[in-house]
Amino acid sequence: DSKSTTTTAPSEKKSADDSTAAGESGVTGATDEAPIDSEAPTTTASPEAWAESITKLQDQLTAAGTDLCKVVESLGSTSALSEPTNSDQVKSAVDYLADAFSALSKALPAENAAEAAALSKGAEDLRADAEKAGYPASYFTENGGPAVLSTPEFSTAIQTAGSPTGPAKNCAPATVGEAP
Repeated sequence: DSKSTTTTAPSEKKSADDSTAAGESGVTGATDEAPIDSEAPTTTASPEAWAESITKLQDQLTAAGTDLCKVVESLGSTSALSEPTNSDQVKSAVDYLADAFSALSKALPAENAAEAAALSKGAEDLRADAEKAGYPASYFTENGGPAVLSTPEFSTAIQTAGSPTGPAKNCAPATVGEAP
């Protein structure tokens, strides 16, 4: 269908025309054509396959370093990650997302210092919130997902980072739907 969607934490599906879509937890629109990502799958993977997918994402993120385009590409790859089904998987997903938001904050140019600070705070808040909640399997789905990822500051930062006219504007379109 012609409706674009954004990368969000597993199963936080929002359409690109939803005013909160880009601010939930994903990066949108590094190109002029479409947002970086599509909807997360609704299937569940075996624990082994899930662990392999999250490990590949972490490895891709580590290899990205502070290369903005590679960090954005890693975040775009989260659509291939199925729904976490237990607290260990939720913790792994939280760790990846927090690491990704932190990496994105470090990769942004100096003129995006406010956005970088908001992304860094979002990463810290996500870890603290998930730990406090005990990493329940429903963490990403209950009540629309983690509230810490929908604060105005975080929403603005993630929208700016992935905007077609923002700092990632020169990045090649991300390949979506496949794990790294």
